[in-house]
Amino acid sequence: YQRLHDIIESHKGSLTISFPPERGSFMFTNVYPRFHARYPDVVINVKETSVRNQQELIKKGEVDVGFVTLRENQQTGDTYLPIYREDLILALPSEHPLCQKSKNKGKKKYGELALSALQDETFAFMSKESTIYDCIRQLFRDAGFVPSILFETVRASTILEMVSAGLCCSIVPDSDSLKHIPGVSFFYLDTHPSWNMMASYKKGSYLSKPAKYFIQLATEYWKSCKEGLTI
Repeated sequence: YQRLHDIIESHKGSLTISFPPERGSFMFTNVYPRFHARYPDVVINVKETSVRNQQELIKKGEVDVGFVTLRENQQTGDTYLPIYREDLILALPSEHPLCQKSKNKGKKKYGELALSALQDETFAFMSKESTIYDCIRQLFRDAGFVPSILFETVRASTILEMVSAGLCCSIVPDSDSLKHIPGVSFFYLDTHPSWNMMASYKKGSYLSKPAKYFIQLATEYWKSCKEGLTI
């Protein structure tokens, strides 16, 4: 049916997209007016759910396009289109003594710290169901210690609120969706870990013109955020 709609240029139908909570809402509200202007008769259904659940929905054909953040070893057998690489950064209470000891950032966005310098600190993690959980655990294994975990949550914004209160440290994505709240200082890790923002759809499925256009708009949005621009 999607092929037929494209062939006859009917520009009607529906498109189901998905993205993780906190991750895609800014993107969607920014790009939807442009999408609607071109495809006013295409109804978009939005699902906000974890990356792992998105992968299941894509596999079942219940989602046309999912926007996911993960590393290469977390990809399934579906199709993945790279959008950009995103740094995983350290979040510390601004009053933490190490904030004054980071390497000079120069022209870089943040200063730099070694994770091994935080062996005696307490951390907050994203939940075990999130793709970032495995990434962060590997960073601590590489740093040679097991962190003391204060709590786990499904919301990165909750983590930053706890960091702001001076209760813990954390590692979070350098994302447009996370407000840089007062009392939190961010640093690159000396190993410069990152993961990928990608668009994903079921392998072998047909990607309609509206779907391709939505991916284009989302890509433009996230790249502009990374470069510090606005659309």
